Amino acid sequence: MDFYAGANRIRIIQILPVGPTAAGWQLLRRFYTEIYRVEIADTNERESLANMQAYVEKRALGWYGLNNYHVLVAVIDGTPVGGIVIDYFATPNAGVIELLAVAPAMRRQGLGKQLHQAAICLLEDDARQTNGRPLDYVFAEIRNPQPDKLLPQANPPGHAAMWAGWGYRLMDFRYIQPPLSPMSDPVLTLSLISRSMASASPETIDTEVVKALLRNYMIWAMRIANPEDNAEYLGMCRELDKQGSVNLLGL
Repeated sequence: MDFYAGANRIRIIQILPVGPTAAGWQLLRRFYTEIYRVEIADTNERESLANMQAYVEKRALGWYGLNNYHVLVAVIDGTPVGGIVIDYFATPNAGVIELLAVAPAMRRQGLGKQLHQAAICLLEDDARQTNGRPLDYVFAEIRNPQPDKLLPQANPPGHAAMWAGWGYRLMDFRYIQPPLSPMSDPVLTLSLISRSMASASPETIDTEVVKALLRNYMIWAMRIANPEDNAEYLGMCRELDKQGSVNLLGL
């Protein structure tokens, strides 16, 4: 936990994991309603509350096997002010940040950095417990940061710079999020960024690592049992196979 000076008093920030309890469901529901749903306005991009609750329950039951799923919520005086949703995949020994969101009133005060650091600690623990070695990569799904390179920009000012300051770089290939439900459409306005945990500034990342990441992400986070039957996955794999490696660009 940390301390935040505001409203003429010291308030305690707690970063709490969401577990399968009555208190956990209440915390998740408030985070989803007050922050998550506001941050992700596009219903095609948004995961449902019911699915997020199911993931937390499945994690407690061991459904993820060697992989893992975490939701952390930052709270002040019982009120959610931010949160982060992450996955760990044993193959390719990497984490994915699905979402990092901070309430508007708490932005530019270091809360995003605190949530990110807490997530990295959890992912490092997952890697050591599962593979017996440090985490290799952290990936994150963000709105397109370079409109001239990809698609129109949807990020708030300073968002890309924040990720760049944490060591992330833009992966130079067209990422398409597959439909999250039969009623959803593919999402074309997102990009993947990556941070190597072993090298400070790699110029490329091997396509086999990226393909393994995409496959696991679809199976464990998007409920796509057979990515090989998914048009978006196949299209991305074809593009990656042509490239041989994925160039990493500045944000």
